[in-house]
Amino acid sequence: MPLELYQGQRTLKMNCFHGFLQRNLAPHFRKPGTGFFGFLCRQFLKGNRPLEETAFRSLDAQPHHKILEIGFGYGHGISYALDNGMRDGSGVVYGMDFSAEACDHVRKLLINDLKSGKLEIIFGDVANIPLKESTIDRVFHTNCYYFWPEPLNVCREILRVMTPGGIMTTGIEPEKVKRAALSGVIEPCQIDPDFYIECLVEAGFEHVRMEEASYQRNGHKVIFAQKKKV
Repeated sequence: MPLELYQGQRTLKMNCFHGFLQRNLAPHFRKPGTGFFGFLCRQFLKGNRPLEETAFRSLDAQPHHKILEIGFGYGHGISYALDNGMRDGSGVVYGMDFSAEACDHVRKLLINDLKSGKLEIIFGDVANIPLKESTIDRVFHTNCYYFWPEPLNVCREILRVMTPGGIMTTGIEPEKVKRAALSGVIEPCQIDPDFYIECLVEAGFEHVRMEEASYQRNGHKVIFAQKKKV
């Protein structure tokens, strides 16, 4: 077989495979669901656990804080926050996710924390958070902003619900995200952290910066953003 023909067939097969992933698997990363591809997504998300821990630990959260995790998936970040000080004070952990499947899963997993009032689960779109202004002291999320259709509007909405001086951390693994983009799981145009940082600044956040994570393994980076103090 001529080399040019072989390479053309190989490219076609890869394009078909990427298209298959985009149609069937990628939607579950934005909105985890049921079925075979939902199961595959859950397996992938297990690898996200150390990054969720990094994002939470970078918050300097205190037991009296009200904390929000956006896009909590299957609940490891929420569980980690509750296990690491958030059950000890007057604070509350809020979790918001666009997936009804994920919300139902975490409600069952952490039913005692729901009953005690230490946890609240919100099913909805982060572009329209059903909380009052200046409610949340700390926000964290991981592998999330790539899926926001209008990231600037989302950043403004997050800023609205945060208290003055409140801090948000965004955990990312740039190399892992690049591989996901190459495989077709997410669109390459969505992964640029510099664009996300620009959105944070334009929305009104201060002290926006990306740093190497102080916790967990190499390759983790954290984007910090703070709401202006009064």
